[in-house]
Amino acid sequence: LRKVWPLLQQPRFFIFCCFVVLNGAFDGIVASYIFLMQEDMARTTDAMAHIKFIQGMTLFIQCFFEVPFMFLSDWFTKQMGANYVTSLVFILYFFRLLGLSIVGAHGPVWATLLVELLNGPCFGLGYTAIVAHSASVSPPGTSTIVQSLVNICYDSVGYAMASLMGGLLFSSLGGPGMYLVAGISAMVTFLLHLLSIRLLPPAQDSTLKVALRDEGETMALNEAISARNKDDVKMGLNKAVSARNEDDVKMVLNETISPRNKDDVKMALNETISARNEDNVQVVLNKAISARNEDDVKMVLNETISPRNKDDVKMVLNETISARNEDDGKMVLNKTISARNEDDVKMTLNETISARNEDDVKMALNKDSLAG
Repeated sequence: LRKVWPLLQQPRFFIFCCFVVLNGAFDGIVASYIFLMQEDMARTTDAMAHIKFIQGMTLFIQCFFEVPFMFLSDWFTKQMGANYVTSLVFILYFFRLLGLSIVGAHGPVWATLLVELLNGPCFGLGYTAIVAHSASVSPPGTSTIVQSLVNICYDSVGYAMASLMGGLLFSSLGGPGMYLVAGISAMVTFLLHLLSIRLLPPAQDSTLKVALRDEGETMALNEAISARNKDDVKMGLNKAVSARNEDDVKMVLNETISPRNKDDVKMALNETISARNEDNVQVVLNKAISARNEDDVKMVLNETISPRNKDDVKMVLNETISARNEDDGKMVLNKTISARNEDDVKMTLNETISARNEDDVKMALNKDSLAG
C-alpha cells in the first residue's frame, strides 16, 4: 500500500474510482432486480407459467453476448482510448436502463430479453476498459494491488450501492420507476465523465515517478532485475543443453560459466585441448610412445592431454606400454631365435667336421695296414 499511496493521492485516480463505483452500480441494479420485475410483469399473464425459462434465457443472453465484446475490447481501446470507451458504456447503460423501464411499464415480459442484448457491450467493454485503464496508471510492481482496489470499487461498493438504492426505489416506485431513475443517473454520469476527461489533466508520469522514489519502488526494481537475471540464466542453460556438438557446448559454457581463475583456465585449455583432428592425436601419441620410461610418458601426457580425461590418459598409457612391451617381446624373440639358430649351425658344423675327421683317420689306418 505504501508503494501505491502516491497514486491514491492523485485526484484523477480518485475520480476514476468513483466512476468505477457507478459503473458497478448500474450493472448491479440490473443483475439484482430484473428477475423481480419480470415476475411482476408476468404475474397476471400466461407467461407466468414460463417465467423460470425466461429468467434462464435472460442469464444466457447476458453471458453469451459478453464474449464477443471482450474480444473486441482491445480494438475499441486502441481506437478510442480506455476513458472514451467508459463514456460509451455509460451512454449504453442509459439506453439499457431506459429500455427496461419502458418494457417493464408497457411491454411483454419476453421483450426484456431483447433489451438485455445491450449487456454484451455494457459489461464486455466496460469491465475490460476499467482493467486496461487501471493497469496503465499502476506504478511498476503495483498492478495487482491497483487491480484489487478497482475490483473492490466495482464488485463490492458498486453492487452494495445498487442493492441499497435499488431496494429503496423498487419498494417506492416499482421496477419501471427504479430503472427510469437509474437510466437518468446513467445519462448524468455520462456527461460528468466526458466533462472530467476534458477538464481534469491526466496523471503525470513524471510526478508519479518522482513520488515513487522510495524504498518500496527500489525493492520493486530489484525484484524486476532479479527476475530478469533468472530468465537470462535459464536462457543460458537452455542454450547449453540444446548444444548439438562439443564445440557449441564449450562456447556456451565459456560464455555462461565464470571461471575462478581465467588466466589458469585459458592456459590449461590452450595446453590441453589442442588435438582437434587425427594428426594432432598422432603427434601426441608419438611423443608418448617415444618416451623411454614412465616418468617421461607422464610428463608428455600431462603437457598435452587434458586432466579431465583421466580415463583416456590411462587407456593411451596402457596401449602405449602394451605396444612397447609387444615390440620388446618381438625383439627378444628374434634375438633368441637368432641365437638358437646360430648355436644349431655351430653344432651342425662341429658334428660335420668331427665326422669328416673320423673318416680321414679311418682311411689313414687302412692305408698303413695295407702297406705293412
